[in-house]
Amino acid sequence: MSEYQYYEFRAVDRALSEAEIDKLSELRHDELSTHGFCVEYNYGDFPRKPRDLLLRHFDAFVYEASWAHRWFMLRMPHRLFDVGSAREYAAGECLAIGERGDHAILSFEWQEDGFTEEEGPRW
Repeated sequence: MSEYQYYEFRAVDRALSEAEIDKLSELRHDELSTHGFCVEYNYGDFPRKPRDLLLRHFDAFVYEASWAHRWFMLRMPHRLFDVGSAREYAAGECLAIGERGDHAILSFEWQEDGFTEEEGPRW
């Protein structure tokens, strides 16, 4: 069984600028467009912190690994999301709610036991 990781980032509210696309093109990728970035790794690892890339360029992030690790993040403007009210739901290990500048960040991360049989995005 191979080691497999899938990363996908999406810009929802705006298109990426030419400068952002140029910077992202330096990273290994399978897809790069004005609204997204995707990459799959087999026996490798993504060289950046996904949270940092989300905060800098994107609005949504999805990650899946063959060892049954899943991660989903959203970056939303404060005007659309009340962080204070939502924090009471962030009990436990699965949901984290944070803030950076004018944005709230929701992070859903979970790990199941075992390995997935199939490779490839299924979100």
